[in-house]
This record gives sequence, structure tokens and C-alpha cells, in this order.
Amino acid sequence: MAAIKEWFGAYNVIFNWIEKKYGYNALEDYWKYLAGTCFDDVIEKFKTGGPEYMEQYFKHAFEMDNGQCLTRLEGGKLIFEVVKCPDYEFMKSSKNKYFKPVGKYCKHHDIINSIIAYKSGYEFQMTECDSNGKCKWIFEGLSGNKCAI
Repeated sequence: MAAIKEWFGAYNVIFNWIEKKYGYNALEDYWKYLAGTCFDDVIEKFKTGGPEYMEQYFKHAFEMDNGQCLTRLEGGKLIFEVVKCPDYEFMKSSKNKYFKPVGKYCKHHDIINSIIAYKSGYEFQMTECDSNGKCKWIFEGLSGNKCAI
């Protein structure tokens, strides 16, 4: 399947509309709903494939959209650094005024990945984010005392 970069702009328009019409909490609820209902197959593959599969999954997604990332596995932990975010690269270069990234655009990665990771038996942290297309994600196995999202 070919990447369709206009989807990044469309997501941005949807996020902006929800936030303006219903508020930021509703936008977060929307992201939580997406994570809880749309990724069962991914969650199962993350459970069985572990950090190695997660690495392949995200690298493939970024490469399909001409993004750039650096990854490394350290003792059951995946460290994923976004060097060039395909979402931001497309939206920043677009002449469509509605495709300019909303202020909290990156937060959807944090919320959605946190829920997917938790359901897969992992914890997710977005430890760095410059809100301009560069960030760092860490997926690490849950220890016994971690709380659900």
C-alpha cells in the first residue's frame, strides 16, 4: 500500500476540529478511543514479537512515509528516536493552511502508544519531543507494580 501523506494533514484537521468544538479533554478521549479499538492486531503482534517486532513495525512505518528514525534494543527495551517525522515534514511543506500542525499534535503519539504498549505488556514513554518533528520513544516491559492507563 502506498503512503498517502495527505492523511497527516487530514488527521491534523480532525484533531483541530474536535479540540475547537469539544475541548482538549475530548480530543484526548478520541485518541484513547482509537487506541482502545483500532489496534488489536498490532497489540497481539507486539505481545508475541516483543521489542524486536515493535522495532520492525515502527521502522517500516517511518520508512514507508520517508521518515527517518534511529532504533536500538537494550535489554528488552526499544529506544526509538524520530529524526525526521513524516507527519511534520509533509505538513510544514504543504501550502494547505489547514495542514499546519496543531499545537499538541505529537501528544497523540504519546497517548495512543501508551495504551497500545500497556495492552501489549509494555510501558511507553515519550521522553523527548520538540513539537517540530523530533522525539524519543521508549518501550519497556512492565514490571509488577506498574499501573494501568
